Amino acid sequence: MIKIFIFCQLFIFSSVLLFPQPSFPGEGTKDTPYEIWTKAHLIELSDSVNNSGHPIYSNWHFGKHFRLMADIDSVIHSVGWAAFRGYFDGNREKINVAINYDPSNPYSAAALFAALDNGIISNLIVDIGTNDGIAGICISNCGTITNCINNATIGYHGIAYYNYGTITHCLNNGSVSGVDFVAGIAADNQGEYITHCINTGKITASITEPNVLDWWNYQGASGISVNHRGDISNCINLGNVVGYDYVSGITSRSVGWFTKNAKITNCINSGYIKGRQYVSGILGFLHEAVDITNCINVGAIEGEEDVGNIVGGEK
Repeated sequence: MIKIFIFCQLFIFSSVLLFPQPSFPGEGTKDTPYEIWTKAHLIELSDSVNNSGHPIYSNWHFGKHFRLMADIDSVIHSVGWAAFRGYFDGNREKINVAINYDPSNPYSAAALFAALDNGIISNLIVDIGTNDGIAGICISNCGTITNCINNATIGYHGIAYYNYGTITHCLNNGSVSGVDFVAGIAADNQGEYITHCINTGKITASITEPNVLDWWNYQGASGISVNHRGDISNCINLGNVVGYDYVSGITSRSVGWFTKNAKITNCINSGYIKGRQYVSGILGFLHEAVDITNCINVGAIEGEEDVGNIVGGEK
């Protein structure tokens, strides 16, 4: 009996270590979410996300609901470098980022969330600051990002880098700049949806000429998305977009699928668009099949070759 008692006590103690529960208020349900009040709470959530790759350790955030309860200043780290797999409601509160991305450091923050896997990030405002990372909200979206705003000055992408899921009702107000592959909402729209999004920020690709031996990897600059092989609908670009080749208000180039046409529907560009070649208000370069429906350009377009209001050039 004594041995059994000792074993049970050790098991309970080890379980507490292996499966730590959050210290902040709430139950993690939709009706009673975990409440995030401080930077320490964000770090606690980050620890769970970072360790969630281990099969028996710290998976308590999976499928759980979180709600931001107050503005948080000077966040210099991401909410985990692994994938977040829960539901994060920003509650229209603000996180003021001060991220400095170091590509030589694998744990360095590149966005507020490194990745989203079958979860939802909603109602979050990344407020005015300087984000030297890669994206305002998330690097790789495999879930849903909705009703989020980026106000920060940022490198490369206002909301997300890769979009494999849905980005809806999001707004980028921040200036976005990089060497190339620069977008106001998401750089690479890989076959899913960007809908009801607006970019007002200035988008700048500073490259002067791409490497002629690596031309395929040069992607351009756009108010909404750079590479496009999914659906973009009801989006508006109000910001100026300046780059070299493949410059546009909505999407720089269509990559397409063999079995499905990409779609651009009900989109408007009123920003000033400037580039050298493949420059337009809606689609810079039509490489694969894309259906463009009910789209309007009212912005000034300036370029040297393959320049158009709706489509710049095509294969």
